[in-house]
Amino acid sequence: MTTSNIQQWHSGIEQNDDRFSTAFRDAITVCRHLSIEHVWIDSLCILQSGDGGQDWQREAARMGEVYKYAVVNIAASSVVDGEQGLKEGFFRTRDPAFVLPNIVTASCDLDKQTRRDGVMGDLVNAARKGDAELTDYHVVPLNQFSDNVLDAPLNQRAWVMQERHLSPRILHFTSRQIFWECNETVCSETYPKADPVELFQRATRTKAFLGRITADKLNLSEAAQPRLNDPQFNAQNLWYALVARYSCGGLTKTRDKLIALSGVAREMAQCMGASENDYVAGLWRHDILYGLLWKTPTIMGRGGSRVRPGKDEPYQSPSWSWASVNCPVTVNYRLHGTPHDVLAVVETVHVTPKLDPLGEILPGAYLRIRGTTYKARLRYVEYGGRIWPELSIGLLSKIQPWGKGSFAVLPDERFLDGDDRQRNDIRLLPMLQSKQKSTIQRQRSESQAWLVMLMLVPTTGKATDEYERYGIVEPRGNGSDSFLDLGKAGKMVSDPREETVTIV
Repeated sequence: MTTSNIQQWHSGIEQNDDRFSTAFRDAITVCRHLSIEHVWIDSLCILQSGDGGQDWQREAARMGEVYKYAVVNIAASSVVDGEQGLKEGFFRTRDPAFVLPNIVTASCDLDKQTRRDGVMGDLVNAARKGDAELTDYHVVPLNQFSDNVLDAPLNQRAWVMQERHLSPRILHFTSRQIFWECNETVCSETYPKADPVELFQRATRTKAFLGRITADKLNLSEAAQPRLNDPQFNAQNLWYALVARYSCGGLTKTRDKLIALSGVAREMAQCMGASENDYVAGLWRHDILYGLLWKTPTIMGRGGSRVRPGKDEPYQSPSWSWASVNCPVTVNYRLHGTPHDVLAVVETVHVTPKLDPLGEILPGAYLRIRGTTYKARLRYVEYGGRIWPELSIGLLSKIQPWGKGSFAVLPDERFLDGDDRQRNDIRLLPMLQSKQKSTIQRQRSESQAWLVMLMLVPTTGKATDEYERYGIVEPRGNGSDSFLDLGKAGKMVSDPREETVTIV
């Protein structure tokens, strides 16, 4: 729909109109079978051109409500891309045999662990009992839902994540059968009564996250147990898990990074008891110190492409936000639940939304953070046929990824041919440090457990205290390292400064 044909479309469209794709016709057919009178199709309900994108900006901010209050979401889960989906639609010709339950009748007894995990593939090896009665067993692939839905092409798109998490009900049209997913259960044509449910609990545990924020769904480690009863703590860690999943999805337009998650962010704000103004470029003001500690994958070697947009590309986010990179990210949320000291204080966060407080932002975002910074040198060296980052700070120590130290050096960008092999302008900003020794470290008589630092580099042609994020230095397993006592190192460290820096 565009400004040039909107009036014509207001007068009505025949279902066999050439402007209706196969996917649109199939969606209408499904709605008629369900006695649903209205259907929302983005390209038919949002102006695609002619108004400078104003209608799209307004409607994109409200898409979360469209999903949340819909009766059902219809998903063409098996299509590879939008063009294929429009042409081929939802419906598939398939072998009915794939829909029938696979039942094996046997005289055997499965151990409790096998029953609980639903692993029927071990049936052949189960101990036979001569006097046992024959029993029917359902042989169900454990990855059935993952293969057909979670790992389907549709669910590899970033935009689709909030559709799936906000819609109360979804019909997944896959290449083999239809799956039903809602906030209570998952069904399929093979098991229309959601039996066996246990097979789907793990795959769908984040689907009903609203109002169900529990430690079980977050799969938190024992280290986080002291704060498991804190609802905001659980909500925050769920947000990190959702961001990690979302960052794996692809976007045609990378500037949509924050827009495509705005509906989920709005619901999470309610879960946390936060205001929309608390949301800043994908992070939350009340948890900003921990939100800054995201990381990109440790990919060492040559080749690949940049994960941050170039200076001549549309602005996405400030360098301190995970939304500034176009690759998977993770946040070490387990740090929340372990006793630690805070070594830096965020004083100011400035973000200007373009329209929606939880959507796209305008250039110029920054934060000011106070702490002690240290000068460091980063070199890229070859070891074992790969390129690795090596970090040095004065005379104190070297962090070598192949050594036995307790740190991992994780630049946000991977090394590409043509890049400088050495940077002498790195500033390290310690953020968090563990407060007590772990059980393992007490047994080994080792020192502090961990320290997390940001790597910063100065911006070009700007103020002397203005930096961009370059990466992170984080703990790698248990162990000790002289970097842990930066404050006591004296002249062995380079240029320690207590200062307030601006990160853009």
